[in-house]
Amino acid sequence: MRDGASVHEHGLKVIGLVDKLVGMDLILPSELTTDVLLLSLPSSFDPFVVNFNMNKMEPTLEELVNMLVTFESTIKKEKLVLYVGSSSGTKIDPHGKGKKSSFQSPKKNVPLLRQSPNPVVAARPVKADKTGDVCHHCKKPGHWKRNCKEYLAQKSSGNGDGKK
Repeated sequence: MRDGASVHEHGLKVIGLVDKLVGMDLILPSELTTDVLLLSLPSSFDPFVVNFNMNKMEPTLEELVNMLVTFESTIKKEKLVLYVGSSSGTKIDPHGKGKKSSFQSPKKNVPLLRQSPNPVVAARPVKADKTGDVCHHCKKPGHWKRNCKEYLAQKSSGNGDGKK
């Protein structure tokens, strides 16, 4: 079997070949048929094979194919997450020392985006545009209450508005 091919189709093919051999009056132990199927799998199924051998399971070939199909679906899910979450680059300075960069901008006019550790959450801009925002404390534009100098001075002196 090649990587990317359906394990279900491959398993059915192996079961068909085993049935042909049994039809020719050839006696095959169940361990041998299981080993033939497991050894014909690509290296991406190695974790499954190790787990299978460590647990000393003895399923039928049909049950084994169902277990492999389930494992194949988890492999595909892991690959999707892996592709989404991989984004770190290296920059090399002229002195020959490599610098790790946590973010990169593909174009000059595109704002830099911070990569989220959770691939489901969308990337957010590094700095929010506060030019149109008005402070709820002093009512002046250009900053928020949490950054307001008047509010912070009142809060530190103990004369806050009573809210926490």
